[in-house]
This record gives sequence, C-alpha cells and structure tokens, in this order.
Amino acid sequence: MDTTGSETYTLYFKDLDTDELFTEEIPNSGYTVAWANDNKTIYYTLLDSTRRPYKLYRHTLGTDSEDDIFIYHEKDKAFFLYISKTKNITIT
Repeated sequence: MDTTGSETYTLYFKDLDTDELFTEEIPNSGYTVAWANDNKTIYYTLLDSTRRPYKLYRHTLGTDSEDDIFIYHEKDKAFFLYISKTKNITIT
C-alpha cells in the first residue's frame, strides 16, 4: 500500500479465504515482489534514501519481518534492483 503517492510501499498480507489480514507488515518496500512456489514465502526489495530499490529480502508468512532473510545488496547507485519470477535459471 502506498498512502502518499511516493512509490514507497508497506506490504500487507491478506488471507483470501477468510478475508483477514495477517499481523505482519513490511514498511519501506519497493514495487517489485515475487511469491515463491510454496505460497508462504515472498521476495521483496527495500528502498534506500533516494527511493531506489537496492536490497532483496525473503519473508515467510506468519513470521516477524525483523527476522527476514537478507539475500542481495545492489551497491552501485547507477542500478535499480528488480525481482521477477522465471521458470528457467542458469547458474554459471
């Protein structure tokens, strides 16, 4: 949810079966997120002071966002960090 129009989001999670919100929330997130195939894990980006997506984290529903797993930090300020889901990956 972006309540100011600044493209700085707080992520909330909703159970679509019960229509209830989960208790956890993730502030200062970017606009790119991706669900893992287990339907309980989400990958998201955080924003730096210039609102550039620069850090990637993993969150599991039902856990405190303070315990989220740090995955990657884009240190070069010339680049934005995005996440998307793919069926194929090649690791070299």
